[in-house]
Amino acid sequence: MHLNFKSEKIIKKKKKQLNGFYYTNRNQNFKAEMIESDKQLKQFQKFVTFLNVLEQKYNKNYNTFHNFTHGVSVMQCCYSIALSQKAQKYLSDFNVFGLSLSGLCHDVSHPAHTNIFAIKSMSKLALRYHDESPLEQHHAAVTFKIIKRIGLLDNINKQQFDILRKDVIQNILHTDNSNHQKLLQAFQNAISNGFEEPQCLEYNKQLLQGMIIHAADFTGGAKDIETSMEWSIRCNQEFKNQYDLEGQIGIEQTVFMKDLHKIDVLAKGEKGFFKMLVLPLWIQLNDFLEGFLNQNVQNLLNVIQTWDKISQEPQKYKIEFDKLNQLQERIKGNIIQQNGNNNNIVQEFEEQDKQQYQNHLEKINKIDSFQQQYQKNLVQNNNAFQE
Repeated sequence: MHLNFKSEKIIKKKKKQLNGFYYTNRNQNFKAEMIESDKQLKQFQKFVTFLNVLEQKYNKNYNTFHNFTHGVSVMQCCYSIALSQKAQKYLSDFNVFGLSLSGLCHDVSHPAHTNIFAIKSMSKLALRYHDESPLEQHHAAVTFKIIKRIGLLDNINKQQFDILRKDVIQNILHTDNSNHQKLLQAFQNAISNGFEEPQCLEYNKQLLQGMIIHAADFTGGAKDIETSMEWSIRCNQEFKNQYDLEGQIGIEQTVFMKDLHKIDVLAKGEKGFFKMLVLPLWIQLNDFLEGFLNQNVQNLLNVIQTWDKISQEPQKYKIEFDKLNQLQERIKGNIIQQNGNNNNIVQEFEEQDKQQYQNHLEKINKIDSFQQQYQKNLVQNNNAFQE
């Protein structure tokens, strides 16, 4: 499996193919020989609609990091790691599907700020989820709202759906960085106590999936130097925006997000982040997978060394750094273009969603009317009885 996958180029090519296939089949202009039945065709069309709606939900805020490209990248990494020889001992094809789906959807509808910001500002999500992983819970909720509305998983039975839903929700919750140490410790304990102990095996399988998606969330940083630095610039742009917003609304500003426009400050932050959080995670997972991630671990060591050099001699790397910063406008332009390509399908989805909501309101009104009439009849019957 190829873990230096460049998702952005692949997305552009495949999205054109999927959109073309979707529209030509909708218009009945031709029949695809690869589709054996109308049922398969309808399922494929659901899948294409799902991808388009998911992409729009990811990219509606023009996030530089938490966007559809990131989701696809994490999905591909989850899938690749799950197919390693050691992981295959414990994960079924159904587990791999659920893990890949989790990776694709894990940051959908991301507001481009952290959980801490949501909690400090008492955002709607923080209030709704009682400050418990508000962003991750939101991503899971949006995922299944889209899946339900499109009927993407209508072809699996209730038992399978319940298992898949539980796994996907748990996987997405494992991407909350506040649970990082807890997850690593639990995984280490599982290995020390015997990973294949029958009474713990199902729980340990879930931990393994959690480790895979948590590591995959940083897959951009574990690639070659150029790609890794590009993802760092993307992420830090969102941090800079959050720091400014914190100042504007008058809440405590996040210390590590200050002065990220300075090369040495950003470089020191990236070096520390990769060294203290990302590298130990990938090393622990790599040890369990018996060296499957050796190249990525080496990539991380190279990235840490590079950021260290930049932090010590920032002016020497200013030209390269400026080039990376110029990526922001290109990234934003690509996202706007991708959203434009999806507008027709997304608009149709949203109109159907509004109609479903209207139908739901009508049902509620009918129930309310029935309850009011029922209460009125009770009062009349009670009065008649007393007379």
